[in-house]
Order: sequence, then structure tokens, then C-alpha cells
Amino acid sequence: MHLEEGIKALKSGDNEAAKTHLDAAKQAMTNAPGEAVKHFEEGMKALENGDSKGAIMHLDYLVHARSIKV
Repeated sequence: MHLEEGIKALKSGDNEAAKTHLDAAKQAMTNAPGEAVKHFEEGMKALENGDSKGAIMHLDYLVHARSIKV
């Protein structure tokens, strides 16, 4: 849930709301597969560097792959 809400916020340009939701999603990733964690971390790096499109690409991968449910 938080992952999807974070992506929605990113797509609407609300980076602060995105960070809030994605921080909550990160808390739920304790048992996530390594590849999911890698994509999440890359998405967060992109967001921190101001690359919303890159962040969305990595985070969308998680949703479409159904690697995790957060």
C-alpha cells in the first residue's frame, strides 16, 4: 500500500508525500527478496538525486513484479 501511494505521490509531483510513504514502505521490507531491496534502494537514490522518473521506474518494477507487498 505505501509503495503504491509513494509512486502516486511521485507521479503527481509531491516528493515530500512520496518520501513519507516510501519510508513507511521501507519499514515493511524486512523480509523482502534481495532484488526487491536493490530496486527500492535504487529508486530512493534516484529520488534523493531529483530523478523522479528514475525513481518511478525502479519502484514500478517492484509493483509489477509483485516482489513485495508493502
